[in-house]
Formats: sequence, structure tokens, C-alpha cells
Amino acid sequence: MIINTLFSLSIQFILAKILTPNDFGVLAMAVVFTAFIEVISDAGMSAVLIQKKKDFLKPTHYHTANITGFLWSIFLFSIMTLIVAPFASAYMKAEILSKVIPVLCLSLIFNAIILIPKSILIKNMKFREIAVISNLSNLLSGIIAVLLAINDFGLWSLVCYIVCKSLFSIPFYYHFSKWRPKIIWEKKCFTDIFSFGITTSATSFVNVLTGKFDFFIIGKILGSSLLGYYSFAILITNLFRDRLVAVLNKVLYPVYTTLQEDKNKMLSTFIKTTSINITFIYPLMFGIILFSEDFLYLFFENKWNDSIILIKIFSFTVLIQMLNNSHTTLIRAKGDVKIELFLQLTKSLIFFVPLIYFGTYNFGLVGSAVGYLIATILSIIISFVVMKNIFNFKFIFLIKIIGKK
Repeated sequence: MIINTLFSLSIQFILAKILTPNDFGVLAMAVVFTAFIEVISDAGMSAVLIQKKKDFLKPTHYHTANITGFLWSIFLFSIMTLIVAPFASAYMKAEILSKVIPVLCLSLIFNAIILIPKSILIKNMKFREIAVISNLSNLLSGIIAVLLAINDFGLWSLVCYIVCKSLFSIPFYYHFSKWRPKIIWEKKCFTDIFSFGITTSATSFVNVLTGKFDFFIIGKILGSSLLGYYSFAILITNLFRDRLVAVLNKVLYPVYTTLQEDKNKMLSTFIKTTSINITFIYPLMFGIILFSEDFLYLFFENKWNDSIILIKIFSFTVLIQMLNNSHTTLIRAKGDVKIELFLQLTKSLIFFVPLIYFGTYNFGLVGSAVGYLIATILSIIISFVVMKNIFNFKFIFLIKIIGKK
């Protein structure tokens, strides 16, 4: 994870040195629309294949999920290309989005192709193999993106970086998983998978609403250049956190599912994970808070100065987020997917959406960042209440962890 994260950071820094805030802002606008579709691109089938016990799943479940996922991705790609891309271009007043969004959505098809082999590797806890795949695809796509940026391809170098990571991972996932597709589809297997997966997809959709609503509002109200500064600040503060979360969730979800009959062991694992989060991320965030101005000037001079205050605010936000970073994974693995959906809906509609909109509309970029911070604090509180009801979790557990660290 560390090697891959450092390489990703290096690539992003090189691209940020060459490209403009407007390039990053336009990409962020496009990602707002593609992110909503990406979370429902597998209809929650991956989570089902990982969560369900091996004696429940038959080979036909995997083949049914594979065919369903691929056809679903083609349908979503068509919707994004023919309907969403023109709408986004007109609504955000950025004509380039009509071209960028369809290209970005090629990842929908590529991700559908690796749906089953990736799920198998995660279910079998083959995390070393997954790390190798991520490193190789990141390396290849990063090299191409930098070469494109150097040769004045601008925004398209960022687009290529995202799409090529999915494309290059395909042969590696099939190589390591040893799984091969067959043309088999059964209605019963589809029902088994879809009935659970649709709820997890809805939850993921709400999570994206929470995570990308600020991009949408800033892009609409303030424009692509200011959105570029905002997205760069999130990149600086969230890259290590997002990588750690992605790795831990992949590891923890199958682990939690094996413990789903023992709440105490699940809670104990959650507390240990939180301790790991704090150990790795807290020193990094405090370093960013203290030295971000010097760091940015060293690498970029004054190019990204408008991001400095945002970086400090988001660093503090990350400190708060790490207190319950994997709680939704814990709840999902327990099988309480409806509770997870209700929790995420509450946080999104009551806290994040109104606070971010109010902050952006009245105070610009800083207002949006502060609104996100306040919403995060309120969300942590309600999450702890739910955790207490399900797992008898007590906040004093975290106080003791922080005290030890």
C-alpha cells in the first residue's frame, strides 16, 4: 500500500506541476457525475460474493454475476454517454464534459470485466496479489499520463490516468485469480445475489452523494478553476487516508463476515483497526497542518496557494474521520445493511448536503470546507450512537486509544 500510494502521489504531483487548476477542476466536475454510476456499476454483487459463505455460493452464482455485471455496465455506459454527458455539459456550462464523461465511463466496462476475479481474490484474502495488480496498473497508467501531460494533452492526461488503471488491471486479475468465465445464467442465482446487493448499492450511492456533493455545488456556483484548488486540497489530505481505507475495507470485510456471529470479536477488531488508523494517519495530518505552506512552495511555488487554507481544514477533518473509519464495513458485514443505509441517508441529507450548500453559497471555498468539517463531526456522533445500540460500543474506548497514542 505504501509503495502504491507514494507512486500515486508522485504522479499526481508531477501532473499538478504541469497542468492547471482548471484541468483538475474540469476532471472533478466529470467525476461528480461518473462517481454516482460507478457505485452502482456492480449492483452490489461484489459485496454479496464476498459476504456470503462459501457453502452458499455455487459456480453458477459467479457466472450469473459476471454476465449480469457486464450487461449492466453496457447499459450504464449508454445512459452516461447519451443522456448524462450532454446534461452535465449544459448544466455545468462546460462543453468539454460531453467528451470527458464518456471516456471516463469506459472504466465501467473494464471494472465489470474484473468483477468476479477481483471479488474472488478479496474473498480468499489474497491481498498481496491485489497489491501487485494495483502497483503494476498504477505504474503503467502513470507513465502514460505523465508523457501525455508533457506533450500538452492537458486534461486528457488526467482522464487517461484514471481509465488506464482499470484497463491494465484486467489481465493481472484473471492471471492471479485463475477464474475463467462461462456463458451460464440462472434466475435463482440472480435473485440470490441481487436481493442483497441492491441495498448495498443504495448505501454506496448515498455515500457518494455525501462525498461528492461539495464538488457539484462548487463547480456549479464557483466554476472549474476554484473547484480545481478545492480538489487539489482533498487530494493532498485524503490520498493516504483513502488508500488506507480501501486496503483496510478489503481486508476487514471478509474478516468481519467470518466473525458475524460474535459481536464482541467484531468490535474488538474494529477497535484495533481504529488504533492502526490513528497510528499511521495522525502524525501525517499534523505534519500537513504545520508544514503545508512550505511544502507547496517547495514543489509548486505560488501555483496552488489558494489551496493552503483548505488543506489545513481538510487535514483536521481527516483526524475526525479516522475515529470511525470502518464502521459501515462493520455494520454491513454483520448483515445490517438497512441500518447502514438509514445511517448514511441521515448523515447525507441532514448534515452534509445542507451544511455544504450553505457554506459554499455564503462563504465560497472556505465555507464549503468548514461545512464539510462540521457535518463530519455531527456524523461521527450519530455513528457512535448506532454503534452503541448494535455492538455496545462506548466512546471511552476511543479516548483510551488516543491517550495511548
